[in-house]
Amino acid sequence: MSDREKAISIIDSIPDSQVCYVLNMLQNFKAALDEAADDTFCEHLYADYIEDNDTQKDEGMPIEQFAESLGITL
Repeated sequence: MSDREKAISIIDSIPDSQVCYVLNMLQNFKAALDEAADDTFCEHLYADYIEDNDTQKDEGMPIEQFAESLGITL
């Protein structure tokens, strides 16, 4: 029996009146996992940015130059 099948079996054994609590716990658990994945992704992006020596971190770009690089006329 797979883990998914075991979880479904356990959920099936819970009275209908209490399934909403299990659902709430599962939703909160999934949200926490999603948030952790997002945090990890952002940390990797930041680490890549810090390690990138070619990035001109101290220089900004005027909006006109940015618009021009996108082919937009202001």
